[in-house]
Amino acid sequence: QYAFQNRYQVTPNQYIKAIRLHKVKRKLHAFQGEKIRISDIAAEHHFWHMGEFAKDFKRQFGISPSHIFYD
Repeated sequence: QYAFQNRYQVTPNQYIKAIRLHKVKRKLHAFQGEKIRISDIAAEHHFWHMGEFAKDFKRQFGISPSHIFYD
């Protein structure tokens, strides 16, 4: 864990979360305007608490998930 953090400047958990957030973002773009809920896409990538998910997403990308999905 220390070697990973030393090399990548983030913890392994932070790295994994960032990967999952990027996957959600790609899927939101792909399904934009479709009859699917953001929470369903988030849950597919193991985000269970939608408030925390939205906060993490906004911290990572500077916009809310709904901004991508509904625009």
